[in-house]
Amino acid sequence: HIFWIIDNLSVKHQSLDSGNIIIGREVALGSRLHLNILKQQPYRGPNTLNSELSIIMANLALAATGRCLFDPFVGTGAILLACALFGAVTIGSDVDSRILLGEGSSLNVKTNFDHHINLFPPDFINADITSLNIKNTEFFSSIVCDPPYGRRTAFKIGQTKTKASQVVWAMILLAAKTLVLGGQLVYLQPQYQD
Repeated sequence: HIFWIIDNLSVKHQSLDSGNIIIGREVALGSRLHLNILKQQPYRGPNTLNSELSIIMANLALAATGRCLFDPFVGTGAILLACALFGAVTIGSDVDSRILLGEGSSLNVKTNFDHHINLFPPDFINADITSLNIKNTEFFSSIVCDPPYGRRTAFKIGQTKTKASQVVWAMILLAAKTLVLGGQLVYLQPQYQD
């Protein structure tokens, strides 16, 4: 075990009797390197998830080498980029091909991965969550995503407009069909306050 003693020492009072000593056991090491890398992503959109939240979600999804993670609402790829930085193989889908291909510029989701030399590039599928033709097979270690909610759910699934609750239900059904035993479903759910 490694133990740390941290003293909130001011330059004026260089003594150990400052009264602000913290003693703790090291349980994990963190790195702000991933956070800085995520903030440099060249392709961003108005709904791009912030870097801190992407790293938190990648940690909750247990992103690591040897794991395959899927984001059915990939958008600009912030979550998959965070997962790839931890070594995971990533796959993403999105209903909007303009996001995947980029709108009239050379920037697109893949650009965010090309920007980092050592990352394994993800595979992308242009489809909505209900039309993914994925068989009932346990394949993904985790499904990690930021599903559309509010005005962002105003897209069509088949011939009907969808509601946020339908999107979440489709996501849960996808998880039931495709997650390995013990796999994680990690998603954001907004909390509205009146």
